[in-house]
Amino acid sequence: MSAGLLRAFPPGRTGVARRSLKQLRDRHPLPAGRAGLPVEEILFAVALYGDRALTALAPRFARDGGLTGRGGSTEREQPGLSCGSGSGMSCGAV
Repeated sequence: MSAGLLRAFPPGRTGVARRSLKQLRDRHPLPAGRAGLPVEEILFAVALYGDRALTALAPRFARDGGLTGRGGSTEREQPGLSCGSGSGMSCGAV
């Protein structure tokens, strides 16, 4: 699964980096839950989707770590994310 996926991107988000990230997200949608997922796939999802994956796959950790509630980053719309793009992400409150 990891062969060829990890690459060094230049600083800042370039068009190439955005397209690469979109392609990876298209090939690996955000899982609905963690049941039956190996730890490696959970970590991979968090690497691709950030706080939204962490909240979906490790909600207690996200809550206890301060990522949700009181304006945590999972409650704000992330710049550059679009709803309904087929990325497997949902919009709105998490």
